[in-house]
Order: sequence, then C-alpha cells, then structure tokens
Amino acid sequence: MQLFVISPIFLLALSRWPKRTLYGIVALIVCNIVGCFLLGWFFELNGIMQGNVDFEKQMVFVWQYYFPAYTRAAPWLIGIILGYYLYLSKKKRYELSTKIVAILCILSLMVMCAIVFGGHNLITSEYRRVLNAIYIALVRPAWALAVAAVIFTCANGYAGPVNWFLSLPIFEVLSRFTYTLYVVHYIVIFVLTSQMRTTVLFRNLEAMHQFWGDFAFTLFVATLVTLAFELPAIEIEKIIFAKKRTESTMTLEGSKVTEAGPSRY
Repeated sequence: MQLFVISPIFLLALSRWPKRTLYGIVALIVCNIVGCFLLGWFFELNGIMQGNVDFEKQMVFVWQYYFPAYTRAAPWLIGIILGYYLYLSKKKRYELSTKIVAILCILSLMVMCAIVFGGHNLITSEYRRVLNAIYIALVRPAWALAVAAVIFTCANGYAGPVNWFLSLPIFEVLSRFTYTLYVVHYIVIFVLTSQMRTTVLFRNLEAMHQFWGDFAFTLFVATLVTLAFELPAIEIEKIIFAKKRTESTMTLEGSKVTEAGPSRY
C-alpha cells in the first residue's frame, strides 16, 4: 500500500522525463537488491523460512524482510517499467522475432523453476550465509522479471500456446478476485493453521490436498469480500464520476450556446 501511494511520483516523472526516470528506476532496483542482500547477510536470514528454523529466527525474518514494504520495492518497480512499456505498445507494437520470444519464454520458465526448486537445497543442506543472502536478494526481482517477460510477450500477441492458455475465460473471472485473494489469503491460512491440534507429517499428496483446499477456501472468502465491499465501492465510484461528467458536459454545452448568442429564428 505504501508503494502504491507514491506511484504517482514515478508516473508523472515517466510522462515528463521517460529516459532519465527509467534509468533512475533501474538504479533503485539495483540498490534494493543490494539492500536485501545486506539484510540477509547481517541478520543471517534463511532464504526459505521452513524446515528446522527456530521461532526467533522466523520472527527476525518476518519483521526484517517479509513485512517491510521497502524489501518489496524491486518487483514493484519492475512492474512500473512493464506497465510503461505496455502503455507504449498500445501506440506502437513491438516487433519481436520468434527466436527472441522463444528465448524469453524458456528463460522465464527456467527462472521460475530455479526459484521454486532451488530453495530446497537451502533447507536440506548446511546453512551457508552467502547463498541464503543471494537467494533473498534475487528471488523477488527474478520472479517479477520472469512474469513480466511472459506478460509482455502475451500482450504483444506472441507466446502462442502460453497466450492462449492465459487468455482463457476462467482467468478473466479469477482476475476480478486477485487482489482480494492476496489480501485475505494470509488470514485464512493463519486461521486454518491455528485450528490444527496434531502434528502434520509432510507428504506430497498431503501438500497438494492442503494447497488446493486452502486455495478453494480462500477463493470462497475472497468472493464474499469482493461482493460485499469491492464491487459496491466500484459502482458507487462510477455513479459519482458519471454525475460529475454529466454536469461538466451540460456546463460546457451551456457555455457554447451562450457564446453563440441568440438564434436568428
């Protein structure tokens, strides 16, 4: 939310000084990556807060890295750059060769797999300070870059089957609940986890069952929250702005009639 509040600063700067602002955003991304590395190094954080990690270290991870808004600035800034180029692509379509599109898709898939599966070694092996700090510094911006590459290629009409799959109607429906899902998912998981009274043994099938169960329950809660709060607020906003547009249009038409003077007939 804090980053969203300051977004007009970057948008105004991009509209007036696009090149300088882009260079500045890239510099901020690099600084953020370095800052996250230093956080992981000095606080000796684990890249993955699962496995045999004591409660005290988990709290340090949560309060020093997971919750602060500034540690999430890099992916947010990458999103601003992506949004800017998507805006430009509406005026001028970017021509990408088949090789470039294929390379972008393959690299994106490789980066995503490396992020998901690469953290397993951090859990099972002996703690290595440098590797964990590097993982903490790069995991978020790398994931954001991979997703941004997929979005950019799809938005410009490339990435064939990937674009077809992501353009299915079901995702259009789910896209209405994405922000609410993000807002309520932590609360839902916290409540469900607090209800456990016995030790849970990890199994692949159990993990899949828990994930889809949590997702379905979170989607249900997100639907209720969206219908109760978000959609009514959007409709009220439309009504208010529609009235303002109507009033401004009537005022403009009245001024034109006044300037034209009385009719000859």
